[in-house]
Amino acid sequence: RLRTVILGINARRGVDDKQLAQALTDVVQGIYAADSRRLVIGRDDIARVLDLEAQKQQAGCESDKCLAEIGAALDAKRIVTGSLDVIGTSYMVTMSEIDAKSLEPVARVQERTAHDENALVDAVTRLASEMLAKSKVGGAAHVVGNAGSVEITSDPRGAEVLFGGEKMGTTPTRIDNLATGDQHLRLLRE
Repeated sequence: RLRTVILGINARRGVDDKQLAQALTDVVQGIYAADSRRLVIGRDDIARVLDLEAQKQQAGCESDKCLAEIGAALDAKRIVTGSLDVIGTSYMVTMSEIDAKSLEPVARVQERTAHDENALVDAVTRLASEMLAKSKVGGAAHVVGNAGSVEITSDPRGAEVLFGGEKMGTTPTRIDNLATGDQHLRLLRE
């Protein structure tokens, strides 16, 4: 499963309610955690497990270098982060999913919504689902509806599994929640 760290939504310009940003982060984390192809680690998980990360968050870790250090420390493949700003009489929500190794954005979404908390929750829910659909895991975008699975074994065991060009572990393994149809699979072993 793709290890994904949800750093969450940072309250920025005009947003004084840090608990609102945390609640929105929980919405994003819930949507990502529902994807069976991912192992999701949230801010609370990080704070409990990794004191270094907690210190960096308190120090305002927002730079690419700091994000990369967190991702490396947790052996994460992806990092999800975002921001919440008040612009005029509206909220502006921006979220990104970043490849932890290359720091390249995998998916990015943004929406301006009414300055209303119910509308904001709806927008964040929509955006997180959209971003998850845009990101690719196991060579296929997030699958909702028809999905398949593949179990992979080899003799001898321990062959590296590449699915759609992405490392998915070693044999024996099972990959779930795949789009039905033809898929590209490669096994490597000396």
